[in-house]
Amino acid sequence: MPDLQSALEIRSRIDELLREQSALQLRLAQIQVELAELMGRMVAAAQREEETRTLTLQEAADALGVSYHTVWRMANAGAIRTIRIGSAIRVPISALKEVQEMKGALNGASRRASGG
Repeated sequence: MPDLQSALEIRSRIDELLREQSALQLRLAQIQVELAELMGRMVAAAQREEETRTLTLQEAADALGVSYHTVWRMANAGAIRTIRIGSAIRVPISALKEVQEMKGALNGASRRASGG
């Protein structure tokens, strides 16, 4: 049977470990907050990049699965947002996504209307 001194040492060590555990839990919470902030910054940076990154008309056509001339006509009709850089016409990635979403919505509506 442990003597009183041993019992006090064990109790002291348990108290020390509990304090360390509390400190580690606090540090973990701080790291989680920092991680959430960093992830928020990464999302914001990705959104900014999406707004500034552009594609050529051919790249946009390839992404949409249509011809260059179809994208060119869409741009001239205002059906897709474009940016002029000098004489070049560029399609922002965000505009491409808008067209893809609209295309998906129209396909869904068409399937529902045809009973499919």
